[in-house]
Amino acid sequence: MYIKAIFFFSRSSVKREGVGVVSMAKGTNKEVVHCGFVIRFRLTQKDASPVFLSYLLRSEYYRKVIIGISSGSAIINVSQDSLASLKINLPPLLTQKKIASILSAYDDLIENNTRRIKILEEMAQMLYREWFVNFRFPNHENVKMVESELGLIPEGWEVKKLGDLVSFETGKLNSNAAIENGIYPFFTCSKEPLRTDTYSFDTECILLAGNNANGNFHINYFNGKFDVYQRTYIIRTLDKNRASNYYFYFAIKEQLQHLKSISIGAATKFLTMGILNNIAITLSSQDLQRKFSGCIDSLFSQIQVLQSKNANLRKTRDLLLPKLISGEIDVEKLDIETIEIAA
Repeated sequence: MYIKAIFFFSRSSVKREGVGVVSMAKGTNKEVVHCGFVIRFRLTQKDASPVFLSYLLRSEYYRKVIIGISSGSAIINVSQDSLASLKINLPPLLTQKKIASILSAYDDLIENNTRRIKILEEMAQMLYREWFVNFRFPNHENVKMVESELGLIPEGWEVKKLGDLVSFETGKLNSNAAIENGIYPFFTCSKEPLRTDTYSFDTECILLAGNNANGNFHINYFNGKFDVYQRTYIIRTLDKNRASNYYFYFAIKEQLQHLKSISIGAATKFLTMGILNNIAITLSSQDLQRKFSGCIDSLFSQIQVLQSKNANLRKTRDLLLPKLISGEIDVEKLDIETIEIAA
């Protein structure tokens, strides 16, 4: 089966390392839209594997070459002419396909683990919504509903301001602190964390984007070493016995649409400390909180295992990449099933 491939090549960046980042869209019927800061191209020669080429251009050697042919001061650019004149060394086509298959196997595992993580998070969010939004928690039939500033809530529950329950902190780094294939997650206002070689925090917390052009404020739960962009909030519970970080992760996630509606700014939407401090949160009994944490502990344990596997897979793939590209690891005699992908 042949799968058409379209390449995207970042042509401009405020940071030199951001130029020439390669990605590839695969699929015969996909509609793909890209901005003016990206060069789109397809292969015209049949002696080159698209997948191999995408890995080749991500290798450290070619990344340095591409950065070397870029120019500019405030905005770094690489021109289409410079890119077109770039010379690359291609091994025989079968070798290309074998290398591509080996590296793709790692990316396929990472993608599968990422899908499983998403499913586990959705399961946990559904449980939170069922218990703390729809109020269908265990034994809810025997609990009286009473009035509150948020409407009817179970008797014994409280409505509190978020600022009374958690601490807020922001990162110190600029967005250009990101390093490709860095050691630690680097949380910015983007949907997915970037990478960096430094860490300023080693803790369990919620990471909430403080700005976004469209008001889509991305949120992450993380436990471990990481670094943070200066407009991203680090949120931690003040009393784990009263409510866990898990709970606040789901509570804030449920209110992302509300946060979008009350954010400030025109071209870019912002979340201020004043906005976040005054978000109303319902708190159940401590007993129900403990039951909730007990239910989702196993889900998050699985998530952390999968995240650790992905980190190891990425590390192994990135170690293999230069060795396979350079020929240090010989694949000529390996019997590997390859996937045909057309440019």
